[in-house]
Amino acid sequence: MNKKIIVLLSVCIFILLTIWGYNSLYDSDTPNNNENINLNNASDEIDTGDWVEYRNEALGFEFKHPGDWIVELRRVNYGIHTADEVYFYITVSKNNPSESNRFSKLIITTFENIEGKSPEEVISINENFSLNEFQSLFLDDFLLNGVIVKKYMIPGFISLPAVIFYSNDKVHQIKYSLEEDMFMEIMDTFKSI
Repeated sequence: MNKKIIVLLSVCIFILLTIWGYNSLYDSDTPNNNENINLNNASDEIDTGDWVEYRNEALGFEFKHPGDWIVELRRVNYGIHTADEVYFYITVSKNNPSESNRFSKLIITTFENIEGKSPEEVISINENFSLNEFQSLFLDDFLLNGVIVKKYMIPGFISLPAVIFYSNDKVHQIKYSLEEDMFMEIMDTFKSI
């Protein structure tokens, strides 16, 4: 008789522990109605009061960016195409503005004379990807002043997001190391000229 009671109590305790474990597992994913959940209102508004305009008529664009960014223009040979790159960066140390102390924010590469190629073809050639491989990297697209902008992730040791688009007979590629909301705020000011 003692064995029957011990077995019955063991089964009851096992069932109660199973029910308690199940409830605690699934209740942790359910938000408490008393919690203040505020997903719609962004508490971290981006302050654009100190932003300045960068305008480059030769490359055909303008946009606004934070005023403490440093701008550097370079001409780059990608083998098949020559491109103009505009680097926007900040320096980690104001006293030592060497390359090693720079932190890039945006790199805008503009390809001209593309002989009717699509942005995907131009970038896949210059980044040494097959077109199919490059198209597999695409994440999303959005409209910018009526132009389709395609977002993708550049593979490598540090994966950087980038966008490409076609405007004024040029292909623009923008690589960035910014928070997504900051990047989209900048893109909202981007205009082809």
